[in-house]
This record gives sequence, structure tokens and C-alpha cells, in this order.
Amino acid sequence: MASSGSTRKSGSGNRRPPGTGNRSAATRRSGAPAAAKPTGAAKEENGSAPERLSSEERARERLGQQRGGSKRPQSRGGSRPGKIDPRKRRPQQRSTGKTAGIFGGAFVALAVIIIILISTLSSSGTASKTITFQLATPAIVSGVTHVPASELAAAGLGGSQVSVAGAFAKPPGQAAITEDGKPVLVYEGAEYCPFCGAARWPLVIALSRFGTFSGLGTIGSSAYDVYASTHTFSFARAHYTSPYLVFLPTEFESNVCAPGALVSTGCEDYVALQSPDKKASAAFTKYDTAKYFPAAVESSGGTSGWIPFFDWGGKFVESGGLYSPGLITLGSEGSKPWLGWHPLTWSEIIKTFTVPTSGTGQAILGAANYYTAAICDITNNKPASICNTALMRQAEKGLPS
Repeated sequence: MASSGSTRKSGSGNRRPPGTGNRSAATRRSGAPAAAKPTGAAKEENGSAPERLSSEERARERLGQQRGGSKRPQSRGGSRPGKIDPRKRRPQQRSTGKTAGIFGGAFVALAVIIIILISTLSSSGTASKTITFQLATPAIVSGVTHVPASELAAAGLGGSQVSVAGAFAKPPGQAAITEDGKPVLVYEGAEYCPFCGAARWPLVIALSRFGTFSGLGTIGSSAYDVYASTHTFSFARAHYTSPYLVFLPTEFESNVCAPGALVSTGCEDYVALQSPDKKASAAFTKYDTAKYFPAAVESSGGTSGWIPFFDWGGKFVESGGLYSPGLITLGSEGSKPWLGWHPLTWSEIIKTFTVPTSGTGQAILGAANYYTAAICDITNNKPASICNTALMRQAEKGLPS
């Protein structure tokens, strides 16, 4: 695993916004955010409306996970603790009265035994299969990289589900980061991290307005943590070209649990993947700390090293995402941190973009608009066709100045 100058803490297995995969119930904050109900493809089974997040809850949830390393603390300093959003419940197994009537009491008894066995197995703590890297299909790539401008405009800044407060900071005297005369956007995360997974959606959307991706992969976050198997992308093999900026991503670790690291509380370490270059490592070490992100300390118990982390060309830094992973991975934490989750598929998430004025679609596209404004800031508002709009000016006012 790569070292960036500070010990990577367990994130969701790493840390940060809501929940740390194996954090004990005692350390989980009761005030963690409840995710809003997605619209479009995703609907709650009981049809009830989800609770809205307070600004304080959104600030807690936003803190992302701490970068993990070997001997990752079981309390997972990385995932943000907190109340998990009430979501879809797993359907109950039921026998029918008609069948029982035909076959008599003996069959009813047998059905009861089967139900008990199913219930026992479903709560035994078995995680879903890890969704490892595969090249994203053309349909998925098109759906996330060619979001219609009309849908982005309709989403605005994401409503109450999205907030930059506490996630962005502007360190005084921060030096510009450039390469070949262009500003550099640094991203540091890990494949196992569900908060990184949530942040990649709006990041890919925003970057695709300024350049072109190739080699994007589809993955799931850790199968042994909260928001288990969140469907997302990986930058590990991706290439990005743009006439306006350089994108410098690092995925420190994969979503594959390292040999011998799987314990009863989850995965304590993941297979190493990439090492950051000096620019990225220096930014992470210097700025991803309690000095600039004090709320992360309260929610994670750590003092530095949270992911996802961004350095926006030396203009400002970000630690954590802007919305809850619970918007794309429904459910609530079960008897094990990784039980009780129902991730939306890539196609289902993309479908929510067609309902950009509420729920999941509005949150992802609203976050993408903030990220677009951040890119406009570091490119000196180029291109004007994207940056010189009322929405971008409004979004830029919400960023640190």
C-alpha cells in the first residue's frame, strides 16, 4: 500500500461519512445522516418518504473515510460514523396458507423449518461477492459522460441533499499545482471506500464536460463495510485528456480484502493498488488534517488522512464527498456492518438523472455542478460555454474564497 506521509486510517474500512464498515455500535454516532430517497429507477419498497438531512448531519456524513493501512483499526477510523439512513428492508420469507391447506400440518412444519434456516443463513454475516474491476460498458460510459446540459441545469445545486460546508477548505498561501502549463486536479481515494464511490459519480460527470475519459472501470466498494458494494467507477486504469486541466487520480487500495485481513468485524486491510506522485502525496499530507477539516476529527476519531481527498489546482482542497452514499446504496446496517444494503446498479443510477429535480438524480447532478464550478475556477472560467452561466456563478459563490 502506498504511503503518503501519514498513516492511512481505516476508512470504510476507511473512514468517513457515515459509518465505518466495522465500527462498533457504541462508536457509531446517532446523528449520522439519513439518505434521501432516490427517484426514477430507485424507490423504497414501503413507499415512505425518507427523512431529510439536517445541515449538521450532512456535514458529518460528508467527511469521507480515512485512508487505511495495514492493521487498520477495527473501529474504522475512516468511515464516518453515524445514523444510517432508513431504507428498503429485505423482504420476509412467507409460506402461503393455500399450500399449507393442501399438504397439511406436516408441510406447514417443514415450511417453518425452511424459513428458520433461510433466516439463519441470511443473518450469518456472509458478504456479497466483491465486484472487481471490469471495463465499463459503452452504455454506462455514455450515460455518465454525456449527461444532457438540460438535466444538469434542472438539478441546480442539489437541494438540501448536497452541501459543500465543511467539505471544502481554502488554506492560506496554498501554492498552485500545475503540469504542462495546466492546473492539476488531485484525487486520492481507494476502491474499497463507499464514500469515494459516491464522489466518483459527480466527479466523472464534471470532468467529462472538460475532457475525455478512456479505460474507466466499474467496481463495487468493499463487500465488508457499510454501504456494501456501492456501484461506482475506478480510476486505477483510466486515462483522461483535456485541453484545460490535468487530472491526477490515485486509488491507493483495491476492494479486495488482503490475505488474512478478514475478521469478524470486517476487512482490516486491502490489497495495495497505486502510489501517489510527489505532488499528490505532498498535498494530502499537508492539507488533509484536522487544521482544515475539524469536523472530520469529531466524526472519525482520527486526526488526518481521510478519503476521498481532492486538491483543486492549489486553489482549495476537499475532504469527503458532497452527498450520502445512502442515496445510491439503499438499506441500513444489519447485524454486521455489510448486511442490509441494496446497491443501485449503474444503469439504475444513470436513470435517476432523468428526474433531476429530486432524490438521487438531483443530488449527483447537483454535486457535479459544484465540481464543474470548481474546475471553472482553476481554469480561469474556460471554456466560457460551460463556465459563463448563472448556475456556475451561483455555484462558485458557494466555494471557499
